Amino acid sequence: MLDNTINTLREENVWYQDIDLDKPGAKLDARLHFPLRGNVTLGFRQLANARWPATPLYTLSINSAELAKAIAGDGVLNVRLKLCGGSKQEGPEAFELSDAWLQDGTPVAPDALTFKLNTLADRRHSGSHYWIDSGSVYLK
Repeated sequence: MLDNTINTLREENVWYQDIDLDKPGAKLDARLHFPLRGNVTLGFRQLANARWPATPLYTLSINSAELAKAIAGDGVLNVRLKLCGGSKQEGPEAFELSDAWLQDGTPVAPDALTFKLNTLADRRHSGSHYWIDSGSVYLK
């Protein structure tokens, strides 16, 4: 999870590391999940150095007012990702939301969250979407 003000990735926010997307059949550890308390940007850094700038890759947003209320204050949303694709039939590799649940174990409906590619360096405006991430081009 990237810091919201500057593009850094602190060590305590690194959940997946040493992922080799060139390795056929690469998978994420299915036991690994991470806690969230609101909308976040997920990304990566090329060096194992906390001061090295991180690159945004995905945004994970909460769509449900009920879910936002459930995690307000001290509530925690647990999220697990999966790696899909990587073959000619499946297309390129991509991370997807595997499942999500509240701290009491209550499952969260998939439509309560949005997980999408967003490689813009300026992520503060949720309306910002890079055309190459979405494939959408709008004429002004």
